[in-house]
Amino acid sequence: MTKFVVSGYIGFDNFGDEAICGILTKYLRDNNAEKITVISLNPEKTSRLYWVHSCKMLDFIKPINEADVLISGGGSLLQDITSLKSLLYYLIVITTALVFNKKVIIFAQGFTPFRTKIGELLTKLLLKRCHLVTVRDKASQKFLENLGIKSELIYDPVFEIETPNIVKKNGVGIQLRRCRYLTDEFMYFLATEIASRFKNKEIKLFSMQDSEDLP
Repeated sequence: MTKFVVSGYIGFDNFGDEAICGILTKYLRDNNAEKITVISLNPEKTSRLYWVHSCKMLDFIKPINEADVLISGGGSLLQDITSLKSLLYYLIVITTALVFNKKVIIFAQGFTPFRTKIGELLTKLLLKRCHLVTVRDKASQKFLENLGIKSELIYDPVFEIETPNIVKKNGVGIQLRRCRYLTDEFMYFLATEIASRFKNKEIKLFSMQDSEDLP
């Protein structure tokens, strides 16, 4: 029987990260995990959704100390494109587990070139001390290989989601994420391309995280 702590972008109502959390915690329960604690922005909701223990984002020290394994992932947690602050938070969580001599598993993460040298260096140093590093795509595996880090390639766990049999309709789905590359010029170009390429299709806009996508 093993006690796990799961660290990820949980409790922010992001569809992909929440789906991965649900799949991962179900897998751990099905394999007789003794205890699962998920670090979350919204612990009450997380506990209710996934039938797990949950703690606040900054209250991870005690759960990690009492656990056997820390699982960090999935998604793209270890990157400084969004912000260096976010990267440092997840690295501190990993460091805490390593200091307590716990096993650390990097789970199905995606990696891209870092914006800062300090972000790359710290990530490299910590990943080399992890028990297991798994990535969700070949580009990430190649990137880590160039940093001297061995990793295993697995598929993105989101593909484990069971979907009902549905009749496909003549439509196109679009999901946009607010970022510095999404300029007015690019939006105009994108809208023009969609209008010209999909004249006879219904266009549907999807939000994967309302706080980021709806604006």
